Amino acid sequence: MNGDAIIQGLRESGVFSSIIASSPTTLSKDKFLASIDSSNSSRAAASESLPSRKIGRSRESHATARKALEFTDTALHEVAVPPLPSPGMVDSIE
Repeated sequence: MNGDAIIQGLRESGVFSSIIASSPTTLSKDKFLASIDSSNSSRAAASESLPSRKIGRSRESHATARKALEFTDTALHEVAVPPLPSPGMVDSIE
């Protein structure tokens, strides 16, 4: 059942009509803007309390990221295994 079918089913059942009918008829501009400000300020406060995970805020983190990439790059080359011959080649060698 796709999204359009769900929406159509809700329309036919009257769910949207009852929600619209039960909602307040007017919303003042001041209340609307206050709710947006409140939402934005709580979001900003929450993001300030979380540590940033972005690389690039300082030169130190660039160097750390570069070292980590260099380490993984060389580590991968050390454990690389040469490719195996195809099954047809094994039969002709034996």
